[in-house]
Amino acid sequence: MKQIAIGDFVNKLQLTESLRSQFVDIKGHVSKVNIRKNGTVTVSCLLESPCDPDLLCSLEEALEQVWSACDVIISQRFPQKMNAAESACYAAALGKWLIRHLWHEDALVASLLQDAVFSVQGEAVQLLLSDASRQVVTQQHLRQLETMMKKHINADLSYIIQPDGEAKEDLCSYAHRMSRDHRERANRAHTSGKEKRKEMTAANNHQQQTKPMINGSVKNQPERRKPRQNGVAWGRINSDLTRVPIVDLNSETGLALIEGQIFDFETRTISDGTRRLFKFNLTDFTSSISCILFARPADEERIQAELADGAVIAVAAEISFDAQFSKDLQARVLGIQKAKPFAKRTDSELLRRIELHAHTKMSAKDATCGTRELVECAAFMGHEAVAITDHGVVQAFPEAAAVRAELQKKGTSIKIIYGLEGYLVDDGQPVAWHCEQTTLAHGFVAIDVETTGLDPATDRLIEIAAVRFEPDGQGGFIAGDRLCQLVNPGIPVSEKSQMLTGITTEMIAGAPSPLSVLEKLNEWIGDRPVVGHNVFFDINFLRYEGIRTEKDTDPTIKFNPPLIDTLALARLFLPDLKNHRLGQVAEHLRVPLDQAHRAESDALACGMVFSQLWQRSQVTTIDQLNQLAGCLGQDEVVGHNQTVYHVILQAKDRLGLYHLYRIVSDSHLNFFHMRPRIPRSLLTYYKAGLIVGSACERGEIFQSALNAYRSSYDVQQALQQLRSPEALRLARFYDYFEIQPLDNNAFYLRNPDSGLTTTEDLQKINRVIFEWGRQMKKWVCATGDVHFVNPDDEIYRRLLMHDMGYDDADQPTDLSYKTTGEMLDAFAYLGETNARMAVIDHPAAIAAQISADLKPFPDGSFPPLIEQAADEVRNLTWSAALAVYGREGQVPETVRDRIERELASIIENGFAVMYYISHKLVKKSNEDGYIVGSRGSVGSSLVATLCGITEVNPLPPHHVCPHCHHSIFDQTGTFGSGYDLPPRDCPDCGHVMNRDGQDIPFETFLGFNGDKQPDIDLNFSGEYQPRAHRFIEEMFGSSHTFRAGTISSYAEKNAQAIVRKYYEDHSQFVTQAEIRRLSQGLIGVKRTTGQHPGGIVVVPKEREIYDFTPVQHPADKRINGTITT
Repeated sequence: MKQIAIGDFVNKLQLTESLRSQFVDIKGHVSKVNIRKNGTVTVSCLLESPCDPDLLCSLEEALEQVWSACDVIISQRFPQKMNAAESACYAAALGKWLIRHLWHEDALVASLLQDAVFSVQGEAVQLLLSDASRQVVTQQHLRQLETMMKKHINADLSYIIQPDGEAKEDLCSYAHRMSRDHRERANRAHTSGKEKRKEMTAANNHQQQTKPMINGSVKNQPERRKPRQNGVAWGRINSDLTRVPIVDLNSETGLALIEGQIFDFETRTISDGTRRLFKFNLTDFTSSISCILFARPADEERIQAELADGAVIAVAAEISFDAQFSKDLQARVLGIQKAKPFAKRTDSELLRRIELHAHTKMSAKDATCGTRELVECAAFMGHEAVAITDHGVVQAFPEAAAVRAELQKKGTSIKIIYGLEGYLVDDGQPVAWHCEQTTLAHGFVAIDVETTGLDPATDRLIEIAAVRFEPDGQGGFIAGDRLCQLVNPGIPVSEKSQMLTGITTEMIAGAPSPLSVLEKLNEWIGDRPVVGHNVFFDINFLRYEGIRTEKDTDPTIKFNPPLIDTLALARLFLPDLKNHRLGQVAEHLRVPLDQAHRAESDALACGMVFSQLWQRSQVTTIDQLNQLAGCLGQDEVVGHNQTVYHVILQAKDRLGLYHLYRIVSDSHLNFFHMRPRIPRSLLTYYKAGLIVGSACERGEIFQSALNAYRSSYDVQQALQQLRSPEALRLARFYDYFEIQPLDNNAFYLRNPDSGLTTTEDLQKINRVIFEWGRQMKKWVCATGDVHFVNPDDEIYRRLLMHDMGYDDADQPTDLSYKTTGEMLDAFAYLGETNARMAVIDHPAAIAAQISADLKPFPDGSFPPLIEQAADEVRNLTWSAALAVYGREGQVPETVRDRIERELASIIENGFAVMYYISHKLVKKSNEDGYIVGSRGSVGSSLVATLCGITEVNPLPPHHVCPHCHHSIFDQTGTFGSGYDLPPRDCPDCGHVMNRDGQDIPFETFLGFNGDKQPDIDLNFSGEYQPRAHRFIEEMFGSSHTFRAGTISSYAEKNAQAIVRKYYEDHSQFVTQAEIRRLSQGLIGVKRTTGQHPGGIVVVPKEREIYDFTPVQHPADKRINGTITT
């Protein structure tokens, strides 16, 4: 552009008269205006003398408003370059100007330097930093400042950090002398208006001498103020004011004293820098209000010491309705003082309860309790454990484990009980399990085991026997091959077991370990169904031995075959027998049992019993056996009218956690209708390692007690009715019964059809459950069915219930996390002793059965095993390196050292398979004609570059010849990227050399120790992505590849809409601050699930997906058969 005088340039702008007048005596020209794509405008000026820093910032801010630019920089040049001392003085005075522009250039550096004090040290600019910033600011950051000053005032200078304890230089004198010298030089060069300029110089010098400068800005003279009021942090508070709840405030309130907790605090400068505006919301949990406070900049430090998110304060404020801007109720703060924090609930009992039934935000559209909030609350109250029992899912487990680990590091111990609240369907009493696709065409295997005791979790195997039975061609089966093996569990055989089985410790001394026998047994059985008498006793011992690996992270041996129980068959076909022990049944059927309580003899007799009972049944398939027993099929289980009960499942140990994941998966994949249903038969099959609780009022135990009580409204008669065989069978299924506070079930009293009218009815039902549990020798545990942590949080769940259309949403139900004292009070009607048993003793007994160190996901990473991966990656890397850099079979030392260092980390830490898979994927896509984009830090790995995973070369900038492979690495450090290197011909062969290298350290990718989990992000074409997924499935098998699942939860806008709708439907006024607060309680509540657009989980061949996570259909829909984690 054509040069234009500063005065003319300023006159063309829409500036205030006061601002325009300040530029009258500035001599110089505007030579260029440059507009960048990012919205930054640079105005290049040639000035006779440096511009006053404050004036410079004012003009830039004015230009930003006029041009709607995000940043305007006035770049100055002078006829005569300043000397080093002058440059340092002026640069120090430009501190505020520098930081102002750093916020646009590099916000990190700006944040580190925003509180710095700039001064002069010789010919350098010295920075006084806070202790925190001093530890972070590097020489690279200082070079950045020097570059900006070189660019915008043409000054060659240095920035240094002031050491601890040095006195600050007096900046104002330097700024004064620098300004004076330049103005005198300008006066000598330009004679016109000389006297006027001298007068202006003297005036400006006087102004600088009388106003101290900090960071290049002029600080106002201190004003005389009223003495601070005692106990008041800022402003004035009338001692006659009484506290008003925020919910009672309105536009007519006027002056009021309010107390509350701050949230959404922010501050900014207004009125040309003469005032600070502080905005924050204040809540006392009755409601919330937006507050504004205007103060001098000098008061900012004092005010911010009191105002911060989470701080509790009292404020005197003028309450009014802001009709102009916010259209909301607003408090204009006149004074602030500290207030007592809101009291946190504590548990003062010496012996404290344990909550066995609690939901988190992962209970879809039901609970508002954050996982972290729940675990930290339980730990704060001193509770030894807390259960996570979300509806049908286990998605809160990872966060619960992470919070527990954090608390442990801080010295607080708490046990997480991993569980869920499931949806149980009674599908009958089957005689066969897991047999839907199984036939007896190839016979079956009868098994029996001998053990050291009756508990598979603590006792051990000492003998295993299995007998194959082949079809005899006449509808029966005949015994064939046998596998009989003593087992050495590594512990002595008890005297009782020796007497029962005849097996001594000496007999098993040389026997193989249980794991080795199990591997052989699994292969020997194949896909045949397994038959046993009371078969789950045998199977569960095998299952527990299968998880007793040397390390918790080692692959386990699973034992989940199709099962047939001859005990259940005998009860079905021989109901008149006095008992159905194997010996009694065998005698009745005239089956020989040569040596009872030895595995081989029992297995042989069991197989022969099954053969006879099968012939009696006259069925052709195993499924038909269950039909004869009156069991429901899959379609009936998911039927619309099928009764569904709630049930609590909790994992005791690794086997229980694996079984829990299997149950969750089957319920979502095979039995989903409105909710993931759990057939009782499925739970029976995977019950080992689980604790089964009766859940809430929608559980079988409560419903049975309710029906028994309503038949007579008498506790004793109800208990008599619950002694029926059906009730006894039902009770035996559970490990503990639950009773809950009366408030949980108070909705029965509001329902005229319930048959319950008083709280005494609810008390009597709980008494029935308690006595029934006592008679059945079951623990009876008082639980809270927690859906939110604090009683005040009930509003969050009320909002959810209203949004889903529940008629009784406004009927408050206290489902908060309760203290021991609160629960003892809730069950005082049971009597003190019984109440303490239900609230403290029995839950503690349940928690004691849970493994303390149980983790929802095993430690470490588990990449799929590809035996040739390491060799393939090594060969690919060196081949590609030689193809680019090789000369006479060698590569440059820089390349060789980098490759060796990377390969060592990649292969030693088991990451080679990740590289190999990525290489195969990219290669396949490229061969099919689709390019692949890689993103993230994988570009810092040279091995990834040489394997074709990324095109980014992380080596230092260099030239390399494509013809003879001669390479020249830049040693100057001038170039950050090889693309910036100047063109160059090869000194050996004359070909034009390629330029490459981005100088990225490998540590960016795998960390300083080379063991950080690699994150290789590959972006495929949208239409090619499904083919990439199929390629992975073909490589590893569909049974070991799964789409990564996602969770969709309420975001801020959704949550605020729910809050607004609630108050609109109730025709109630609500402040925007209260909408904001209440919405925070809903954010993160699960709505549904989905699938990651590109993520695939690959499971190693030696493991199952259930070792790590359950699976499901995304959004619980089976439309395309997709299965996600």
